[in-house]
Amino acid sequence: MIQGAQQGPYNLDGVRQWVASGQVNGDTLAWMPGLPQWTPASQIPALATLFSAPPPLPPSAGGPPPLPNG
Repeated sequence: MIQGAQQGPYNLDGVRQWVASGQVNGDTLAWMPGLPQWTPASQIPALATLFSAPPPLPPSAGGPPPLPNG
């Protein structure tokens, strides 16, 4: 539900595009077959990974590559 209006249906790629554009966030209400009610997107297992940041790299992995000079 975006700005109070039902949108879709969308497949996962469609939802991913809405997330990337900032129009959908983890608090956006979403529904999919099997859910009893509209639920925040971040609480739906099929969508939750779209809203989580990757864990930090372990120290042994090193840091990011150096920036080029110039």
